[in-house]
Amino acid sequence: MISKVDEHSSPTRHSSVVYAAVVGVAVLIIATLAAVLFFGSPFGQLRDRPVAKTIRTTEPDEATIAALIVLDSATRVSRYSGVNQSFGVAYAINVQQPASDVIQQISSRLETLGYRPLENDWLNPGLPSSHICGWTQFLDGTRTPMHQIHRWGAQWQDNPGNIVDYTLDYSYPESGTKDLQSLWIDAAWYSAAGAETMQDAAKQLNAK
Repeated sequence: MISKVDEHSSPTRHSSVVYAAVVGVAVLIIATLAAVLFFGSPFGQLRDRPVAKTIRTTEPDEATIAALIVLDSATRVSRYSGVNQSFGVAYAINVQQPASDVIQQISSRLETLGYRPLENDWLNPGLPSSHICGWTQFLDGTRTPMHQIHRWGAQWQDNPGNIVDYTLDYSYPESGTKDLQSLWIDAAWYSAAGAETMQDAAKQLNAK
């Protein structure tokens, strides 16, 4: 705390106070610069840090891998790690919509692992998942050109609270040839803690 300088004090005392204040500010600036150089700017870290450094570096255990089902004849298989303690796998498979056998295989294998289907979307309570409503169709305007998307998306949850989310997509340009043969499957596994974090964030977002 800097003491109030008496306007009637001597010039020497006044100069000493000013000098001390200047020195204090200078020390603060130097300390801040040192911290930035040593730790890096927190804003720069968030903006510039590669995505690979923001995700978990641990590998999924066998139970997690088992829930991320890769079907026979899958191609372009890609495994990845994500935020909130999640892991995933994505791949292409050649099968005609509605891909009932594919969905049945995934469902049966997950049930044997102790996962039960969720009727509602886990991040949007009250919104039926594809376990209930089946396939949906919409136009994806975020892509150029715009694409027609035929999607089946639903989740399963086990007793500890871990969630596995499967999204099945057929996609083709709006003005192009209709393609309901090339299926893309994306499966993501979330730990119970990670799922809870995401659900809390979704609640806050939906409450706005």
